[in-house]
Amino acid sequence: MRRQRGVTVTGMIVVSFVLVLVILLGLKIVPVYMEYFKVNKQFKAMTENPLVRGAPTINNVKVAWFRQTAVDEIKSLDPETINVRKEGGAIIIEADYSVKVPLFKNFSACMDFQASSEKN
Repeated sequence: MRRQRGVTVTGMIVVSFVLVLVILLGLKIVPVYMEYFKVNKQFKAMTENPLVRGAPTINNVKVAWFRQTAVDEIKSLDPETINVRKEGGAIIIEADYSVKVPLFKNFSACMDFQASSEKN
């Protein structure tokens, strides 16, 4: 008589639970990282903006930031945290910010980001 092979019900429940947990975490965390990549893209676009290139004051950068982010709906970065500096002939726009994502009940994930226009 051949022995039966396959997954037991308990094994299938455990694997399903782990898979659902990973999917739920991914659905909450992936959008935050997507927004981080949007911020880097917007910083790069802002350095090519004539308004910022001509006179890189913090007010010009904030105006350019509001114009750039109106389409992408970037909400996790406060314009007050944006820093502007000149390095050689290039303008570098940077920001350090944190995003807190509630996962479930009283558990949250806190992610720190360092966005910059000089990163690829």
